[in-house]
Formats: sequence, C-alpha cells, structure tokens
Amino acid sequence: MSKKSLTGYIYSAQTCEKIDNVLIKLFDKDRILLEEIHPQNSSWEILEQKKLHEVIFTAPGFCDKKYPINELPEMIRLLEKQIIGYQDKLWFQQEELVHVFVHSTTDYSAEIFRHGLIKQSIEKFSNLAAKTQKVPDSFFVEDGLDWQQSFEYTIPKNSKPGIYSLLLKAEGCEDFAIPFTVSAKKKSEANILVLASTNTWQSYNLWGGRSRYRNFEEQYSEDFISPKRL
Repeated sequence: MSKKSLTGYIYSAQTCEKIDNVLIKLFDKDRILLEEIHPQNSSWEILEQKKLHEVIFTAPGFCDKKYPINELPEMIRLLEKQIIGYQDKLWFQQEELVHVFVHSTTDYSAEIFRHGLIKQSIEKFSNLAAKTQKVPDSFFVEDGLDWQQSFEYTIPKNSKPGIYSLLLKAEGCEDFAIPFTVSAKKKSEANILVLASTNTWQSYNLWGGRSRYRNFEEQYSEDFISPKRL
C-alpha cells in the first residue's frame, strides 16, 4: 500500500507568482530535522509519516513560513524580505493619530514628506524595531491584511493641507512610500481645491496579486483583464 502524500504550490505574497528554488524542512515533535526536500519547481509533495509534526518552507528573498502538518494548506504564500507597509486610512486631519503597519526584517526609519511646489520633510522617526508580518495563504486582496501595528504618530498641528507620503527605509531594501492626504480642521478659505484620486490609487494597486484591472491570482477571470503567465 502506497503512502499518502500532500501536494500543493508555492506563491509569492506580492504578485501571487509561483516561486521556484524552495527548501522544505520536515521536523518531528521534538524539533529534530527528519528530512529536507528540494522541489524542482514551485510544486511540492510531502509523503506523510508518523513522526512528521511540523513543516517549514524557506526560499531566498522570502520569509520562512511554518505549519503543523495537520494544518498544511495546498496553497502556500511567502512574504518577501523587503520593507512594505500601510496606514489605517488614506486621509487625515491636523492633529489626528495615524496607525502604521510595517513589514520589515530589519530595523528601519520613517520620514513624513509634504509634496507641494517643493518636497518638504515634516518629521523623522529613527530606530524603529523590525516586525515580521504574515499574509494569508489564500487570496487575500478582497479582505485585506490584518497586520500588527508597528508604530503610530500624530499629524502635526501646523501641517498645511495637501498630499503627503510616509517614506520607509531599511538597509538593503528598496525604499517604500505610503501616500496620504491631510486636510485642515477648520473650513478653508483658499481659492484652489486639489482632489486626490484615492479611488484610482486603490484600483491600480496590484500588491497581493490583483488590482481592478490585472489579476495574477487566477489563470482567467471574466471580471478582470488577466495577463498571460510566462
């Protein structure tokens, strides 16, 4: 009688593309390594055995992910080792508290900029502690993420209304900017009104593998324009 096997595929969190060059480590309940598996491509297969208790998936450029053997999903999504984040809203008022959610494997810094005629630095935050976040293994774009808060700050009282960004920086990683807008608490008497197309920002946001116009989560969908996979 043949042994029962568990199978599936490994995808990236950012684009939902299949990942090659993955190492799978199998452990018993005492954390003793039983076996290492090197799949030839993004598909994986594990033969069940009595001693098998925990499985760890690891790949270059991605954060490790571990599972109890009885909770192993068919679709595995690994989060990239890069700095990335979001805030609880896209718009704020002066003196409003902002909650920031960041994924970074190393300590990092952040800086607030106002984007007007010139790019102006408003406030800096240094020596922020690394926090490795997680993503669901299934398609999560529709429901969003539920990351742990990394830090918070208050919009300065004297901030001018306009378009801002929070720039995240970590050594060895590409910088990541989070755009947002700030409005005044009191009614403005200015002669010019600037609108930020936040709905468009969201519609073209491909992070997670799907935007309103591109869909990498499925081979084909009638609701989206799905590009060909290479």
